[in-house]
Amino acid sequence: FEVTADSSRVVYTAQHHGDPGTQLYAAPVGGGAPIRLSGPSAPGEVPGRLDTDDFTVSPDSSRVIYRADQDSDGDHELYSVPIGGGQVVEISGTIVAGGDVSSRGGHAPGFVVTLDSSRVIYRADQDSNGIFELYSVPTGGGAVTKLNSPLVADGDVNFGFVVSPDSTRVIYRAGQDVARLDELYSVPAVGGAAVKLHESLDPGDRIQSFEVSPDSARVVYVVDRLLKLRPALFSVPIGGGSPVQIDVPDEGPPEDFTISPDSTMVVYGTRACPACTAGFVWAVPIEGGQPQLLHTLA
Repeated sequence: FEVTADSSRVVYTAQHHGDPGTQLYAAPVGGGAPIRLSGPSAPGEVPGRLDTDDFTVSPDSSRVIYRADQDSDGDHELYSVPIGGGQVVEISGTIVAGGDVSSRGGHAPGFVVTLDSSRVIYRADQDSNGIFELYSVPTGGGAVTKLNSPLVADGDVNFGFVVSPDSTRVIYRAGQDVARLDELYSVPAVGGAAVKLHESLDPGDRIQSFEVSPDSARVVYVVDRLLKLRPALFSVPIGGGSPVQIDVPDEGPPEDFTISPDSTMVVYGTRACPACTAGFVWAVPIEGGQPQLLHTLA
């Protein structure tokens, strides 16, 4: 279940008495009759089932976006419906036979609504069965736009894309230029040219994690560098540019990091060695500079 941002309703999945399968409902937070939001199944089809947690409420609390095999049994598409009930709109467009809108991968959702509630960004093998790419569509339905650039053979868009807080750009990892090598890209949320955010990776390197600053100006990411036997922490403008390494190599490899709410600093941890119990907490300017030691962990 999920409570709307305006605290007026709770949206939940359930199989009420008489339901042919798991369906989507909304009810007033203070109590009241629930409204079924999910649409009817196509004639002759097995009733659509909603995968657990595969729905989200738009930040403006106006619509619910959900994934279901509502129109074709076994083929999961994306739907949008007003929070108070009404016409259900299939928003993911035409999907190739056997294709699906991606389900949740670990903690990474298969689709998200931008914070301004204008668009839904989703991952799907929409054009070629088994090849997942990234798409954008208006929240209430409309033209679907592919966001990633053409993929090389055996290329794929990975789980874990992120929409910038200002809703203008999407950051994603993909084997876009080199098969089976996930590199980091930035693209406008409405579509446009995708730019690579880092320099060339050495064999064995991989983008380990990334985060967008709250002011939507920069992306901070960790590269796990196999040949140099340690990860490294970088910062780069969100629209592309020259990345700068913001950790210092002789401090030890960076571990978890977070960006300060004012977007000026990155706080991260290090250990002197993988087996060491002692560690350190550092803060460094997001655009690069001298790290400051904040805390020593014995």
